Amino acid sequence: MYVGGDEHDRGGQLRRLQFLLFGYGSAVELHGIDEPGRGFVVAFNDYLRERFGWSTSLGPMVAIIDNTPTSADAWSRFWELIDQFQCDSSSEGR
Repeated sequence: MYVGGDEHDRGGQLRRLQFLLFGYGSAVELHGIDEPGRGFVVAFNDYLRERFGWSTSLGPMVAIIDNTPTSADAWSRFWELIDQFQCDSSSEGR
């Protein structure tokens, strides 16, 4: 998936990734497609809010950016949190 920019624009890349994932999730929901990634952004958003108490009103990627010192760190942290989310979701049977 191409999110534009380069390693100097990791915050922008995360924001664009959020828009792409939200759009994808909306499309599969609208068309009634039963797909494993359906509802991912909402579930990941809830996970971050519950786990860290972060405001996620602007979405999960913005929450990560806002709670990480640099956008480069936010990019790395995003992938770490995705792994943790998947592990936690698997152990809870989500």
